[in-house]
Amino acid sequence: MISSFIELYPTAKITYIQSTFLELATDVELHRIEFIGKVEARLKRGIHGELQYRTAHYLLTLYHEPLAHVFLNSRSGRSEELIEAIDQLILKLPGGWRSQWLKFQSRDTRQEMVRVIERGRGHLLNCVPQVLADEVETLCWLYDANTTMNVRQSIPRPLPAKVNLPFAVLFIGNNYVIAQDFYISTLWSAPTLNHFSHAWVG
Repeated sequence: MISSFIELYPTAKITYIQSTFLELATDVELHRIEFIGKVEARLKRGIHGELQYRTAHYLLTLYHEPLAHVFLNSRSGRSEELIEAIDQLILKLPGGWRSQWLKFQSRDTRQEMVRVIERGRGHLLNCVPQVLADEVETLCWLYDANTTMNVRQSIPRPLPAKVNLPFAVLFIGNNYVIAQDFYISTLWSAPTLNHFSHAWVG
């Protein structure tokens, strides 16, 4: 299990990266971690840091929660106030979701959202977690703007449905990879030390 691996090796350094695996060096060993069903990663060779494994984290929201599209059907009489209220909502999002919003919603996307609110019709939010869409719909109702929401399942899983593993995030310092499973093998070990070898992570 990943927890056992991290107990033995709480910190490591990324020494090599490919699209389907990375290699980590600890003080005494070199390991390969293969990604099973990878969907997202931010990895840089040479990074050294604490290892963490999470099955619940704001980075996983897009992969675990239903996603929604919100359409605006009427113009609010207080458009500027509505825009400010949505901005304030995003600034107050818990668990780091503000940074995640900024990652997925570019400046041009926000400008388009403002244009939609000002003209009173159009695609207000695209493919955001339903919890965020619900909050924005409530704000629109408070500011007398009618909306329609279209909800779909979370981002499709890359593995077959019969596998149906949840996504998890593995951190190396501030770098991370999101996948459905990880497989660890030991490439090199100091000969006089016991080591953790060939274990499924998940």
